[in-house]
Amino acid sequence: MRRLLLAAMITASWTPRVSAQEASTQYPKIEGFAGYSGVITSSVLIPIGPGRNGGTDLDSSVGLETAVIQNLNRSLGLKADFSAHFGHYNEEDFLIPCDQPVCPTQSAVSYTRLFQFLAGPEIKLRNHTPVAPFAHVLLGGAHSSVNFHTAGPALNFSGTARHDGFAVAVGGGLDIRTAGRISFRISVDDGWAYGAKQANGATTILHPFRFSLGLLFH
Repeated sequence: MRRLLLAAMITASWTPRVSAQEASTQYPKIEGFAGYSGVITSSVLIPIGPGRNGGTDLDSSVGLETAVIQNLNRSLGLKADFSAHFGHYNEEDFLIPCDQPVCPTQSAVSYTRLFQFLAGPEIKLRNHTPVAPFAHVLLGGAHSSVNFHTAGPALNFSGTARHDGFAVAVGGGLDIRTAGRISFRISVDDGWAYGAKQANGATTILHPFRFSLGLLFH
């Protein structure tokens, strides 16, 4: 009887340790994210004639972001990320390029699009609290377009400008466990999107600052 009681006590005291050790090594193999996203970026140039470009903004565009993370271990995963942002602007001070010291301005309307296809490593600090910080470095491609129209005494013009190129995003955020296999994710990243060269030899560069809020499914 003593031996049976001793064996039962040893088993009872050992089982939680084994469970805790197993729990510490467990992690979801695949995670998925979907949520709202906003982006703030620099202005782009609209070609409005031979040797003439006007500037319009892509800033404060809203959209969505989705991602799939394949976890290789508890800390390192590979992320595939897609985001789309859309903007509509009524500008009252669109600058018309000229050869004078002061160039005229007039109203203009623009519809903007920014799509990013990115992939790269994500590092996450999993711990015994509901909050897990993460960081990522993503590389891929970006496509931006602007449909533009302006009408006034200085210029009547409608046109479209498109740019495709290499993109980079560096950032991170927090995963906050809410219930079961769902976490609330907050992320921000700073990025660069390089487009085609312009007629003057300069390279089109967007500088999108992206922030996202949504749900992470484990």
